[in-house]
Amino acid sequence: MLVVPFTWVNHHQQSILFCCSLLWDEIEKSFASLLSTWLEAMSRVHAKIIITDQDVVITNVVARIFSDVIHHYCMCHIQKKKNPEYLSHVYNAHGEFKNQFYKSIHLSLTIDELESNWEAIINKDGLQDNQWLQKMYYIHKKWIRAY
Repeated sequence: MLVVPFTWVNHHQQSILFCCSLLWDEIEKSFASLLSTWLEAMSRVHAKIIITDQDVVITNVVARIFSDVIHHYCMCHIQKKKNPEYLSHVYNAHGEFKNQFYKSIHLSLTIDELESNWEAIINKDGLQDNQWLQKMYYIHKKWIRAY
């Protein structure tokens, strides 16, 4: 079963578990029902920003139910689960890439700095044709801190 936590950040910047739910499956209908029920329970008052895993089904449901909410992807999920899965061969072939990629994502304070750093490491290692990096750059506004 899938556990779906609903967390909030309080005025001390601490994450608070607000509630959670168990789902049998990860289909759009289940997520839509869950988020609609949650929204009703909250008297239709919702957060300004929602952070979820990088998932097409969740993205579609959030866009439909919370059309006026800023939706971001959890950077931790991408960094710890997705990147190693799709970039392990790049990490092995290009020794400096992992550290430079991390610095680019986490230490870039402005959008211009991020884009310049991203382009430099992609060009340095000849990774312009890497489909995963292309996809991640396409959605970079949803998961990189500078945005």
